[in-house]
Amino acid sequence: MNNLAQLHIDRTKCSGCGRCVQVCPGSLFFLDASHHAAHRPIERFGWDGCWKCQHCLAVCPNGAIRILGKDPKDSLPAPPIETAAPVLDALVANRRSHRRYQARNVEKETIRHLIGLLQNAPNGGNEL
Repeated sequence: MNNLAQLHIDRTKCSGCGRCVQVCPGSLFFLDASHHAAHRPIERFGWDGCWKCQHCLAVCPNGAIRILGKDPKDSLPAPPIETAAPVLDALVANRRSHRRYQARNVEKETIRHLIGLLQNAPNGGNEL
């Protein structure tokens, strides 16, 4: 089977809850006859394939899904809602669209860090 996204489902961990089926924007997942998650061939990225959103990895309660070289054990746990919600509310409420550019380069490590964070925020097709 073609598997461009390196998607792997550990059947020993899959409980058949169907969360991956529900959340996948590319409709790659389905529950097979034994009620385990399975996926159709992944031949491309974008609208007719894997969106690279990693939602499947994020919603699996048992850590049964690996994709794009990401392993669930390496994922950051979500912060407690009591802590995160007020911060996110403040960020949204105080967001401004003006920009003040500085005449200096941004450090490469800062850019790498931001790109790492942004890979979890999918766009329409997760394509360049």
